[in-house]
Amino acid sequence: MNAGFSDRRCIQRGGFTLIELLVVISIIALLMAILLPALRKARIAAKSVVCMTHLQQIGISVYAYTQDNAEYMPVLHSGNDWFRVYWWQALRPYSNSALAATEYENNKYKVLEPIFHCPLISDVGTNDPLIGYGWNYRALGEVDSGRVRHRDILNLNTTAMVGDNSISADGSYQPDWYHRNFLYYPAQNPYGSPVGYLDRDANESRHSGGKIMLWVDSHASQETSDRLDANFDKWYNGN
Repeated sequence: MNAGFSDRRCIQRGGFTLIELLVVISIIALLMAILLPALRKARIAAKSVVCMTHLQQIGISVYAYTQDNAEYMPVLHSGNDWFRVYWWQALRPYSNSALAATEYENNKYKVLEPIFHCPLISDVGTNDPLIGYGWNYRALGEVDSGRVRHRDILNLNTTAMVGDNSISADGSYQPDWYHRNFLYYPAQNPYGSPVGYLDRDANESRHSGGKIMLWVDSHASQETSDRLDANFDKWYNGN
């Protein structure tokens, strides 16, 4: 071989050019812009399914409660101002819920067994237990004197029993502790809330602007705020 001859070899590039790198970054950014909203919606949808399951479990607990109490439904709270038992506390023995076993951590309660808690509420920002649902006190009674029997409720499938209360997903909107136990209709200003604050404002961030509702016949459904307001009369027993 001629010593003066040298093989010509192709010089291989060792990396991207600046333009190629910018193109790749742009594609990744575009994919993230497309996928992240879809992933967020999928996450909310999954949590809404969990929320609906919680309400269905509550419905089973209410039925078991009525079997032990001559068919009487729970009320918003029984007892008096010195000692109140709220509706969810009355259902504890029938729900296998460990809500009583909350942990107090960093000046806030942490729920261990969340069937009375909507999974889309991340932080209520207080030292109160995380209750995510309210009781339909209009149709089913607010105090002991207003108790009704299950068999006396005329329209089981259109009378609301339990639904999302008026706490926003991030806890920035919420009524006081007592009124978190109430089920409000979307156009209502919850007691203990700032003037002008409506129930629909809280639920705008939870279930795409609506509520997940449990009806007296124990079926659960997701309803828009507009539909609930338009059919508000159906929340009362006898309509």
